[in-house]
Amino acid sequence: MISILRLQIDSWVQLALGVLSTLSWLLGGYVLSLVGVWLLWLWQTGSALELWLDYRHHSRRPYLWLAPILLTLAILHTYGIFLILGCALAYGWHTIRDYRIVLRRPRSFWDL
Repeated sequence: MISILRLQIDSWVQLALGVLSTLSWLLGGYVLSLVGVWLLWLWQTGSALELWLDYRHHSRRPYLWLAPILLTLAILHTYGIFLILGCALAYGWHTIRDYRIVLRRPRSFWDL
């Protein structure tokens, strides 16, 4: 089972990187915004890989299949970064959904 602490750390890092990218884009720092999106993508890919290897979390498998394709498209095409951004938003939604599921599950003796 995925621990609540692991999901909290994952969601806070994703939120911080997303806010950094958005604020830098709004303030005109487009290079910093791109760096933030790439860091967010790297974090989410590492998180998906860890969830797949440790927990066999099946909702992350399509993301792992898409990651190399999106990387290739982002390198070869100018607007490929928007595909990565869309995938990052979808992954963030999956993280929030998993967080809500973990909060609803009953606590066991070992969580005390």
